[in-house]
Amino acid sequence: MFERFTKEARQVVTTAVAEARARGDSRIGNEHLLVALAGTQLPFDRSLLGPLDVGAEGMRDQLDRMDSDSLAAVGFDPDLLHPSLRAAGGDDRSRARRHLAFTHGAKGVLERSLREAVRRGDRHIGAEHMLLSLLAVPPEDPAARVFAQLEADLVTIRADVEAALARRVA
Repeated sequence: MFERFTKEARQVVTTAVAEARARGDSRIGNEHLLVALAGTQLPFDRSLLGPLDVGAEGMRDQLDRMDSDSLAAVGFDPDLLHPSLRAAGGDDRSRARRHLAFTHGAKGVLERSLREAVRRGDRHIGAEHMLLSLLAVPPEDPAARVFAQLEADLVTIRADVEAALARRVA
């Protein structure tokens, strides 16, 4: 399937892997794909989240808040973490070497990206197909929670992406 990915879509996956490593996460999830997409120049004029205009740093901030809220919910103050423990996973060299697997949800997003491309009759899977797939994740998914916190209008975003793709083909 990856041979059908455009250069931009491959870059999104590569960036998502780097994002997971930088956050000290043990797996690559939809939240990492979302951050990577937010930092990717899509092949049309609209930003990732339309009028919200949230980039990768804004997505990271949302994820950090979600992490802090989760820790606070179980009675732990994340500010008490020693700085060396905030970047979990060992030193930079060991983190760079270890293999990170995709979560089941992230695999599903990549598979749905293929289905989005096929549905549209597109020959390649682009970053825009990945975005369309991410818009359909279940509400409990971290990426969906970020969309909700940003009050993103998923229907409008989908319509914008679909319209941009249609213009590109026309």
